Amino acid sequence: PQNPYFVELQAQMLFENGQIENAMNLFQKCIKILPNAPLFRLGFAHAALGLNDRESVKSALAHLKESLRMDPSLPLAWKLTANAYNKLGENGYSALATAEYNLLKGQRGRANSQARRSLRILKPGSPQWLRAQDIENETSRLK
Repeated sequence: PQNPYFVELQAQMLFENGQIENAMNLFQKCIKILPNAPLFRLGFAHAALGLNDRESVKSALAHLKESLRMDPSLPLAWKLTANAYNKLGENGYSALATAEYNLLKGQRGRANSQARRSLRILKPGSPQWLRAQDIENETSRLK
């Protein structure tokens, strides 16, 4: 019961069988046992996004941000982050997260397109705008 990987397996099975809230509770248990494991947070966020209510989306986004802080090379985390921002109406952030996802997947054209989209929406000079500019520059140079 205290093995977080066993608990994660249970949570994943519940999630895949539509028992989202029970899965979220187990993912939270995993996070409590191993708070620095980004995949547990990713699992929680994936489940929370399935509830489709604003508070669950905000909770998912918080876990996704923490997961990406620990490991920014997780494509699914970027994809879910884009989804969460989209559900919250944050189109600039959603486009930037989609650009990050496509960059990791080697889809440079799509990454460039989404980075340019986010540059039109985000506040110029903000950290997110600067990151979008970096992605656009990198993907333009390597086309």
